[in-house]
Amino acid sequence: MTAWEMVQRLTEAGERVHLILFDVGPEVFIRRAERRRREHKNPWQRVTHPLRVLTFHARNAIGLHGARRKAYLRSTIRQEARRLGRRIGLGADNFLYRMTLSAGRKPPPGHDAVRRSSRGARDGWTWEPYADRFTLLRARIQSPGRGIGPTLGFTPEIAGGGMDIRHVPGHHGFIFTEPHVFTVIAEIERWIDRLDAEADSASAGEPARQPDAIRAPTGRD
Repeated sequence: MTAWEMVQRLTEAGERVHLILFDVGPEVFIRRAERRRREHKNPWQRVTHPLRVLTFHARNAIGLHGARRKAYLRSTIRQEARRLGRRIGLGADNFLYRMTLSAGRKPPPGHDAVRRSSRGARDGWTWEPYADRFTLLRARIQSPGRGIGPTLGFTPEIAGGGMDIRHVPGHHGFIFTEPHVFTVIAEIERWIDRLDAEADSASAGEPARQPDAIRAPTGRD
């Protein structure tokens, strides 16, 4: 959200900006897609969803070790306590969540206040269309049940100049840890090389590439 607002203002000021996003999308569309998916679940999906969530977190935890695995499990339990509290009408800061704070490292002072402030700013913010092309690095492992598709909520109306989607291994929280970070670095280097090539073509007087529609690579592209 912050990066999106920054490039909008820089573009308005006449600056040439190249945007790359790391596994993020318009929250309003993500939440809307999640709600639609929950509403259309069949009974079998309702029964198997908790198992898929458990499998998802186990899959992530297996790839971690030591303190990092403990931190992930602790964060996951707290997150699920917040989510369960919201679903049954207790709110995010419910007694289940407060019980999880008694185990392990506690969030830093002011953590919840910052979280609420950030959520309020997000909910009151509008994703304005972006006219230039940008790149989205999308984590291959997405939380079960999100149902937001390969564009993470970006629509042609928002991504007006088109977007390139590059898949990187791992889950959102671990794309910057080894070994996944090496794929992220390679994608960034490829992105920079493409920008340099486009700049060389422009300086040589060659026509610039026109933006395409939103494009998601197939396979392991």
